Amino acid sequence: MKKIFTLFLILFLCCTSSIFTYAQKISDDLTDNIFRIHIIANSDSKEDQELKLIIRDNILKYFNTQQLVFNNIDECIAYYSNNIDIVNQIVQSTLYEYNSNYKFTTEICKSYFPTKNYDFFSLPTGTYNCLKIKIGDAVGQNWWCVLYPNLCITDISTTDDSKKLLENTVCSESYELITNNISYKFKIVEYIELLKSVI
Repeated sequence: MKKIFTLFLILFLCCTSSIFTYAQKISDDLTDNIFRIHIIANSDSKEDQELKLIIRDNILKYFNTQQLVFNNIDECIAYYSNNIDIVNQIVQSTLYEYNSNYKFTTEICKSYFPTKNYDFFSLPTGTYNCLKIKIGDAVGQNWWCVLYPNLCITDISTTDDSKKLLENTVCSESYELITNNISYKFKIVEYIELLKSVI
């Protein structure tokens, strides 16, 4: 009986270790290869929420006209870091245009995101690199999208195009997980991210 229990314990520990190793790999792959944009509105008032979306549209409109192509996330982060002044100008000019005297901040940083479901994939909870824009008091509902791979781009006309971009960016296991909604694996990855945020 003792031998059976010991064998069962060894098998259990091996399985648990494999699961957590898998989850850690997926977690690291996603957070290391995804770059997001995060815009936080001043408040939840109708006017502030509309202003947030106008700022979003103006930023995406400008950068989408640049026809940006990045070979990796480091190139993407470097580009937006070097062009943060342009982001500031777009935000400021939009605020002036709509007679808003809100102050704002922009930064390239690592930020914690909750689980987000998009049209054909889901991103688990985690700490991702992002371009963060805070408008005014920044206590309103926020908006975010993926800048690398560029799933915010306006001239991607089909889901297939977006899937291809994502598939070419993350590893095959990550792609399968986030596009096929494998719930129990997804939860494990989220748990890993939760542990990382606490430790």
